[in-house]
Parts: sequence; structure tokens; C-alpha cells
Amino acid sequence: MKNILIYVAMQSEAQPIIEALDLTITSLLPKALPMQTFAGKKDKHHYLLVTSGKSTLYGVDNVGTEPAAVGLQAALQLFDADLVINAGTAGGWQTKGAKIAQVYLGKSPIRYHDHRIPIPTFEAYGRGSYPCMDTSELARKLNLTQGFISTSNSLDFNQDCDRLMQENNADCKEMECAALAWVCHLYQKPFLPVKAITDFVDGKHPTAEQFQQNLNRTCEALKNAVIKLLAII
Repeated sequence: MKNILIYVAMQSEAQPIIEALDLTITSLLPKALPMQTFAGKKDKHHYLLVTSGKSTLYGVDNVGTEPAAVGLQAALQLFDADLVINAGTAGGWQTKGAKIAQVYLGKSPIRYHDHRIPIPTFEAYGRGSYPCMDTSELARKLNLTQGFISTSNSLDFNQDCDRLMQENNADCKEMECAALAWVCHLYQKPFLPVKAITDFVDGKHPTAEQFQQNLNRTCEALKNAVIKLLAII
């Protein structure tokens, strides 16, 4: 796997990885798109790291499924990736043993918990069920945890989301992975999600408060895991 594409939604999540791989900012994507690209070569691998960039309307990171799908699709048209990695942060469950800054490797299937379409012929489509690489051997070698990933466009959740996350057997709750998995499914690209825990879904404090408090520590753990992962790919 010589050509590796890494998709990271937020710049704060991506920056430690960019620095560790010594990547340089580039201008590969159409000017209309806000996504940023960073490229470089290290240890015989060619890397393209893509972030969702900033919203020109609101001045914040373009988080969520729409920027992720558009950004990855545009990048795959320009970069013939042998592997797509999604590195990012997520919420976890204390009752399932999650710890802050703990890193998970995704396992199939990757699903949504906010695409509720209660029509028999559309219900499964709304939920989605997209594959990723078998990460069991990587998890064993790197002493990382495997987990099911569930995606929505909301940082918090309601009762329906909670029910669907339980039905998804979710270990990680986040905002991009299922959309990226869908694009990889369309392009027939191996997909490897790596998620680090910033907050507890079942914690006592608000999600946003936990996320902001733990972001830097979790991004450092995420970077360390990604670099170790790349070393044995």
C-alpha cells in the first residue's frame, strides 16, 4: 500500500499527524471546495491528508457527513489511494469500558443513527451498513481496541438516536465515518477507521464540555496510534 489517503475532519485533530509525517499544504482540490490537502512522502509511502476545512459562512470546521463525503470523493478523483484511513475523535461509553484518549480501530459494519426512514423499503438504506477492513490483527499487534462506529450529524443525541446506537452495538459515536465508508464502498477502496475518545456518551457532564476539555490529549493519542499503524501497514 504505497498511496495512503488520510481523512481528518477537524484541523485540530489533523495537525499532530501533519507534523509527525512532515506533510506540506497543497492546493489540489477545486477552488470552490473548502477542504484542505496536505501531501508528502515518508518511508516509501505517498500520503495525502485531507481536512474538511473551515466554513466561510460560520468560521468553524466543516464537521459532519456532507463535507466528509464531498471532500473524500474529490480527493479520490485526484489521488489513486491504495488505502483510506479516517482518523478522528469520538464519544464512548464508560459502561463499555471506554477511557478518555483510548484509541479504537473500527470494525464492520459502520452505520448511522440519525438516518431514520421508517418505510420498510428504505429503513435499511437509512441505517446503512458499510464495510471496513478487518482490523483484528492490527488491533492485536498495536494493543488497540476494536469497536463498532455509529455516525450522526449531531454532537448530542435524542432518545431515538440512543435507541439506534444501542441497536448498532456502538462503541464510538462520531460525525463522519459512515459517509466516508459509503464513498469507499462506491470506489472499492479499503477503509480503515481510527477513533480516539474525547467524551463519554453516558457521562455526567455535557458532551461539548468534555470534548473541549479532552481534545488536545486525545488528538495526541490519536496521532501516536496512527503513526504506529502506518509503520506496520
